[in-house]
Amino acid sequence: MGGSDSVISVLQLDDERSFLQTSKRLLERHEHLRIETETDPEAALDRLDSVDCVVADYDMPRMDGIEFLEAVRTRAPDLPFILFTGKGSEEIAGKAIRAGVTDYLQKGVDTDRFTALANRITNAVERYRAEKRATAADRRARRLYERIDDGFVAVDDKWRFTYVNQRAGELLGATPEQLIGVTVQEAFPKLAGARFETEMERAMAEQETVTLEEYYEPLDEWFEVRVFPDESGLSVYFRDVTDKKERERRYNAVFNNTYQFTGLLEPDGTVIEANETALDFVGADREEVVDKPLWETPWFTFNDETRRIARESVRQARNGTFYRDELPIEGADGETIIIIDYSLRPVTDEQGDVTLLVPEGRDITDRKEREAELREERAITESIFSSLPDVFYVFDESRQFIRWNDRLTLVTGYDDEEVAEIDPVELVPETDREKVEDGIEVALEDDRTVTIESALVTKDGEQIPYEFAAAQLTDNDGDVLGLVGIGRDISERAEREQQLERKNEQLEEFASLISHDLKTPLSVASGNLHLARQTGDEKYFEEVETALDRMETLIDEVLELAKQGEVVDDAAPVALGPMLSDIETATGTDIEKRYPDDAAVVAEQPRLYSLLSNLVANSVEHGSTSPRLKTRGDGMEHGDADITVEVGLEDDTLYVADDGPGIPEDERENVFDPGYSGDDGSGFGLAIVEAIADAHGWEVDVTESETGGARFEISGVETRSVE
Repeated sequence: MGGSDSVISVLQLDDERSFLQTSKRLLERHEHLRIETETDPEAALDRLDSVDCVVADYDMPRMDGIEFLEAVRTRAPDLPFILFTGKGSEEIAGKAIRAGVTDYLQKGVDTDRFTALANRITNAVERYRAEKRATAADRRARRLYERIDDGFVAVDDKWRFTYVNQRAGELLGATPEQLIGVTVQEAFPKLAGARFETEMERAMAEQETVTLEEYYEPLDEWFEVRVFPDESGLSVYFRDVTDKKERERRYNAVFNNTYQFTGLLEPDGTVIEANETALDFVGADREEVVDKPLWETPWFTFNDETRRIARESVRQARNGTFYRDELPIEGADGETIIIIDYSLRPVTDEQGDVTLLVPEGRDITDRKEREAELREERAITESIFSSLPDVFYVFDESRQFIRWNDRLTLVTGYDDEEVAEIDPVELVPETDREKVEDGIEVALEDDRTVTIESALVTKDGEQIPYEFAAAQLTDNDGDVLGLVGIGRDISERAEREQQLERKNEQLEEFASLISHDLKTPLSVASGNLHLARQTGDEKYFEEVETALDRMETLIDEVLELAKQGEVVDDAAPVALGPMLSDIETATGTDIEKRYPDDAAVVAEQPRLYSLLSNLVANSVEHGSTSPRLKTRGDGMEHGDADITVEVGLEDDTLYVADDGPGIPEDERENVFDPGYSGDDGSGFGLAIVEAIADAHGWEVDVTESETGGARFEISGVETRSVE
């Protein structure tokens, strides 16, 4: 479009050049008009973009004015077009109007016609420009309405929708095309009587802006609505504020509808807000605390210490550190002292700068009192548990220990941190773990006590016989939380059971031995007694006497074996030197001694004597028929001997060795069996030795000595030095 708004560019088409020149001079006497002329209609059509108005003659040879107008309208539908012709008729005027002419004026002989034309041109262009500005403004407004996030609708004075932007359609659940031309009542019949309707009617009637927030049930949404009235209708802006209302509801639920004290502070500690719970607690109004430093509010003016805590918490929080402490404050009654769990949390922006501080507090007075009571109760309970001789434990359904007494750590050697991490099943031998796991499962599922005998494995790997009992631990609703149990040391009972088992085995052995070994001398005695009666020969009575002596010896040794198998209860250090001297005297043997002069063995003296005398006697009996033993190191010669007996100590092993023929390797496993003998002996001597060793908790074994004889080793003995 040519020129500025104050200059009008006109293209005038006429087949008379002389007329065009005259017209140009007369029209341009009006300073705001600039006239361009053209005689060729086709050329004129190409120049439409550069002019504000077209003036054309009607009667032209190649294209008349109506045809030219129609051609212009196909290219510029709204461009002002004035038909200025010397040939006028109603028919031409009608055709021109139908073709979209802007104005129609006949030529005349005086110059007033050109003044009239100039006025027609000016009026037509001004209207055209005004319409264009209005259209552009309308387009801009519509583009704006479509870009804004709010819904926007225009309603005329008949309550018909005249404009609906896209967002409004989305919020209302209808397309703009469905709503245009429809009344509000027709589109949304459930608005009848609702606050939305009454407020819009008030805005229309009073011509006043109205703002409201209201819930619209059919859409299950909250809307914020602003209504702007004018004489032609209403402009309504609205937005969905359902999320905002929900946030407000949550805010109220968290901020005000809570038993917790909370608020907001500036980073310097100035109070911005406090919730109702906090205000009610100290009996203060909001105006009494807002805009004050935290340490000057009623919560912290209890004493100098609480003021110090307030200042320190603000200092730390504004530096980005979360602060927490317990403090006493005075209640609203001015008498009650309440303990508050107080914290101050910093809030930062995207750059990490602290922008707000959030104080929070909870009344923990009752909790502190209860904790004190629980500590007292726990102390009593722990005292009871600690005094228990048994292991006490509680573990949850995942088999994690949650409580135990000191006895558990004392017995196992694990500290509290290790117990907290260990699985209870790991405290029993691997061979019993499946049994224990099954017992735990039964106890968790059934409301009954489960008892299992196993062993408690210590940190060092020692296994202590234990009996474990466990039952369900439940809450007030009866839900199973885990197991509570006791472990009892049954070592003594287990030992007694082992002793009883050994005695039963011995009794069976004794019964077998007596029934077997006594049959032979009984048969001898019975047979010889029969012969003596028949013959009267006294020599048979000598055989009977020998058989009876044999039976007496067997009975004495069986009784000795039974006695020596009893567990030792009163062991004490026994000096080896004096004891072996007694054995030398009793047996008439000399013993080679390989131990310190002050050596002693912790044992029961009579049974140690019996053990050593039996071993010495065994060496003498099986190694030589007429022993003359020499003692090395005593400075005395005792002559030659068939066999040498040596008694010595090596660490925790006491041994008796000889240089006799020894014991064949394939017979060594059997020599300790009761009744076993390589000759005419009773066969109980070495069985007695083994029984005495077992009673002391020692191990006895037979091997080959350095000289090829027999060497009996008693290991596991405890040695001492005595004066």
